[in-house]
Amino acid sequence: MLDDGTELALIDVREELTFSQNHLLWARSVPLSRIELRFARLVPRLTTRIVLCDDNDGLAKRAATVLANAGYTDLSYLQGGIAAWDAAELVLFSGVHVPSKAFGEFVEHDSGTPSISAGELNAMMRNGTDIKVLDSRPFDEYARISIPTGINVPGAELVLRVRDIVPHPAQQSSSTALGEPEASSARNRSSTPACRTKSWRCVTAPWAGISQASHATTARPPGHRPYRALA
Repeated sequence: MLDDGTELALIDVREELTFSQNHLLWARSVPLSRIELRFARLVPRLTTRIVLCDDNDGLAKRAATVLANAGYTDLSYLQGGIAAWDAAELVLFSGVHVPSKAFGEFVEHDSGTPSISAGELNAMMRNGTDIKVLDSRPFDEYARISIPTGINVPGAELVLRVRDIVPHPAQQSSSTALGEPEASSARNRSSTPACRTKSWRCVTAPWAGISQASHATTARPPGHRPYRALA
């Protein structure tokens, strides 16, 4: 089913902490406790094939009943749960956002992404090096904690904004993110021929070990307009 090319929603109905410890690669976490609030937005088509996963503890069957009452018509659950998948010697993954992180790691190795440690970046900033710190995480993560002077340019917005923030090709920039794969992807986006800046990736998480991180930060790039919800 995972490889047949037909639309499939693979949903893990365990709580998010349990999901993060072991789950199928393409599974999306939608805990049973929040399924009625979140499911319609994630799977709007009532005829979508849906496979529910649990720990063989009845959560998937309860979720199937809830979804059937909501009008979903093609519901199945993983027989034996996650333990049965593991017993069949099929691969389970830990963590969250695994596919996007795996892509970031592929980009890092394929492109030979240069890196700079948190300590090296801190030293450059203290020495007055002309450097811009660009933070590629979503704004809510950036607002909670970030590297001082960091400017938020989430995701693909980095390519749109980088030449406004770093207008001179000789100026240096450091693309930061919470984890290494995200930082690698961000650095490669900012180093396209159109951007022509000298840049590295730097991971935000180790920063707290060598310097103070900023909190409640709101710095946005030039020309940024607040996002507006669609009606």
